[in-house]
Amino acid sequence: MINSKRFKKYYQVKKDIQNKIFLPFYLFSGQESFFIEELTQMLEKSVVDKDAEAFDLMKLYGDSTKINEIVSTAKLYPVLGKYRLLIVKRAQNLTKGVDLLIRYLNDPLESTVLVFCFEGKSINQRTKLAKVANSVGIVLDFKSLYDSEVENWTINRSKTVGLRMNIKQARMIREFNGNSLTKIQSILDKLKLVVGEKPVTSDIVYDYIGISRDFNVFELQKAIGKREISNAFMIAKHLTNNPKVNPFVVTLSILHKYFTKLLTYHCIYNKNEASLQINPYFLSEYQLAAKNYDLEQTKKVLLEIFNVDLRIKGIKASRTDYQTELNELISKIFNC
Repeated sequence: MINSKRFKKYYQVKKDIQNKIFLPFYLFSGQESFFIEELTQMLEKSVVDKDAEAFDLMKLYGDSTKINEIVSTAKLYPVLGKYRLLIVKRAQNLTKGVDLLIRYLNDPLESTVLVFCFEGKSINQRTKLAKVANSVGIVLDFKSLYDSEVENWTINRSKTVGLRMNIKQARMIREFNGNSLTKIQSILDKLKLVVGEKPVTSDIVYDYIGISRDFNVFELQKAIGKREISNAFMIAKHLTNNPKVNPFVVTLSILHKYFTKLLTYHCIYNKNEASLQINPYFLSEYQLAAKNYDLEQTKKVLLEIFNVDLRIKGIKASRTDYQTELNELISKIFNC
């Protein structure tokens, strides 16, 4: 469970759906599509019985339908069940005829559950539609999660598929695969097939995502933070020898995120895991790195990473050789 006030409404909606307490209108929007899909699937299972789906469940798409068609469909009574469920995907593409929808929502059919999914886009809360939707139904906007929230979610989600892992493995999965919950869910499902009832170890995660236990970008990050020069160059050599498994853009992204958090650490008053949005397990790592790189050094490191990023994207073209770029970057970091 994500312990956040902004998810309080989400948990209440899940509980109501499970208890078959439905509202006439749901509008789900935002960048984190996992929650939108999750709640939509929950409504599919709860609102309409399996044997009534062919008659009382309908899906439309905002880029291939019009609001007048949606409203006309919403006004139809269920055939077999108590409710009729109408799901509109890619609803952000519906721009004409909104007033017709608003008129319907002012007097909705009680037996219809209408769901709008804004995929990858947030609803403007100041619009008439959002205001009416909030008065007769539910509006939930799912912004991208913080890194620490993704890690907590990964641990809790792993339990639902029968996996046992700790925060270290959750962090590895997130840092190498990004913050997409849909992608992480897929990884957890596949990990379950790999480990069965065994606990998930760091070695298993390393093997699964195709990187060496001793030579990977996370160990490079740690070596740089500790100013272990020889170890950092040794890891860098392994990374550059396996560019397909260790893409340079991923390496730069992870190093940039690491030093950005270090910059935040230097700038905030309460130097704790909550302020940094990291798990307590990793706080000591940042405390040590902060001793090795003061505020000005951290700024210089971020500038060096930025310059390398420009070069590999062709904006500041000079070298494109992975090994040369990474080795020089590490040299400049240690000399900051």
